Amino acid sequence: GKSTTTMSRSDVARAVQQADALENQGDLDGALAVLSRAIDISPDEPRLWARRGFLLRSRQRWKEAIEDFTTALQLTPSAPTALFLRGTSFAMLGELDRAVTDLEECVRLQPDAADAYWQLGTIHSFRGDLERTIATYEKAFALNPSEYSGLEEELVTLRKRQATNR
Repeated sequence: GKSTTTMSRSDVARAVQQADALENQGDLDGALAVLSRAIDISPDEPRLWARRGFLLRSRQRWKEAIEDFTTALQLTPSAPTALFLRGTSFAMLGELDRAVTDLEECVRLQPDAADAYWQLGTIHSFRGDLERTIATYEKAFALNPSEYSGLEEELVTLRKRQATNR
């Protein structure tokens, strides 16, 4: 075949499928290797960076995951999933301002992202920001009440605390 410096769309899709299959078999190293080779050939393919970032994140390799999500976002700035994953990775490193920035951009782009609202609520709660905690938890609960069991009771408690603080 002809030699090109980038992979065709179908080659990229195949690499992602191969990585997914390896991940499902529990071979994360193999999946990472497939994606890294594909990235070497097609560094301008955001899906490859985001997918490898996802695997690195599942390995709790937060800094490397953030680097890959950042590259993916440079190639495709309005990718809510990459923003969510990078934001939660920042949160794991305690970089809460950067986490909030990414998560807020995620919900701006995808207003029904209940998980991003829930993560924001968790960060605001950790920081002791009662108003924002309640506002973001309410959005998460309204979007997906069955996902967050116990959140309704938590909100009742938070609203009581808010009322006594006034």
